[in-house]
Amino acid sequence: MHNPMNDFRFRRGSFAEAFEQQDALVGWEQEYQQLGAGRFDGSVESSRLGGVLIQRERFNLSVEQRSVAPKGTINFAWQDSGWRVDGARLGPMVMGIWTGGQEHLSVNAGGADSLLVTVDAALLGARTDDPFITFVPAADSDIAATGEWLRGLLELAGVEAAREESELASLLPRLILDRLASILFRYVDPRPGDRAVPLRVLNDIRAFVDERSGDPLSVGDLSLAFGLSRETLHRSFIDVLGVSPSAWLRVRRLNGAHRDLREVRATGESVSAIAMKWGFWHLGRFSAYYHTHFGRYPSATVQGAH
Repeated sequence: MHNPMNDFRFRRGSFAEAFEQQDALVGWEQEYQQLGAGRFDGSVESSRLGGVLIQRERFNLSVEQRSVAPKGTINFAWQDSGWRVDGARLGPMVMGIWTGGQEHLSVNAGGADSLLVTVDAALLGARTDDPFITFVPAADSDIAATGEWLRGLLELAGVEAAREESELASLLPRLILDRLASILFRYVDPRPGDRAVPLRVLNDIRAFVDERSGDPLSVGDLSLAFGLSRETLHRSFIDVLGVSPSAWLRVRRLNGAHRDLREVRATGESVSAIAMKWGFWHLGRFSAYYHTHFGRYPSATVQGAH
């Protein structure tokens, strides 16, 4: 079956009429009605990264929106201004999560700036046969940071789209899926009754990760390798270790890099070489992650190395 989500990498459109903008969200069925008085001015930016569709919609006036997201998807929405959804009045610091295929009525205030992420449910290991819509506090630091990160990726996608080949298309989808799955399974249970992973399997996962220490493995990689759903992995890591699998993967790599940094006088390795060895390809982000986790920068550890 033809899927319009697979037809492009990035596109941007500006609109002078609400009814023209209603057709701009890729794969969505929508009907817009301008509620606020004045001359309408809106825009939509869309970027597809693998099975993830990131879209940012803005308009200057209040608009009534009847929307149906693509069937078989899980959708995430960050809204900067206050909004109403299916009669519920929500503040600006609320994120919505819902299954596609169901119609919802929303009214956004003037000056709305919405970030929408649509993902094939199968990529998250989630089911959609029991439709849901829920709202969670976007003030949560992880949710807020994820929203800002995705907005940044969308802006970067507009630049990368000018290139014949984009590194974004190959490197980012699984990282995005890991973050979204972590949020989804923290607040929603789209796979009731799924059994937890025995401690023995978690030990096998640890050995699997250690054998591939230089690879930036994702939760999706673990799910595929061990035949487990993302939700099962997430809940099991939270129950046993108190952290999500994506956070655990990063912390394990950080600890490996930390050990190597303390031995640089004996090995002669550089900070950048160690960072890449442990799957951190962006030195600035590695330094920030390291500082957050260990309370000092890699350079400080090197200075105090044995």
